[in-house]
Amino acid sequence: METWQAEEAAGPHCVASLSYIYNPQTRGLAQRLAELQLANHDVIGAALSVPLDHAQTLACITLRGETSKVRPIADQIRAEPGVAFGSLNLVSVDLHQHHEGAQDHVHPAHPHLSPRNA
Repeated sequence: METWQAEEAAGPHCVASLSYIYNPQTRGLAQRLAELQLANHDVIGAALSVPLDHAQTLACITLRGETSKVRPIADQIRAEPGVAFGSLNLVSVDLHQHHEGAQDHVHPAHPHLSPRNA
């Protein structure tokens, strides 16, 4: 229950990690997960799969973007038959095009993400 409370506390934009265990032998699951990741390539940054044994694999996915888009993707993955032990960790971020410092410059093509102060 604490995980869900933490998820609810996120701001309008976030970076997140989704970790879950899944059974790669579940019929069609690998294909559905791959299609879901491809359909959301603008939100999903990277994915890692680590086989634990013949029937279980640990998957870790990084996500970023609008929290209202990140949560439903994570929920959809965790709801797939054959997926277990899903945990989503969200960090609220602020978006900005400009940053200050020794290399003061602007990035019009992509925003910088800065974690919000708690």
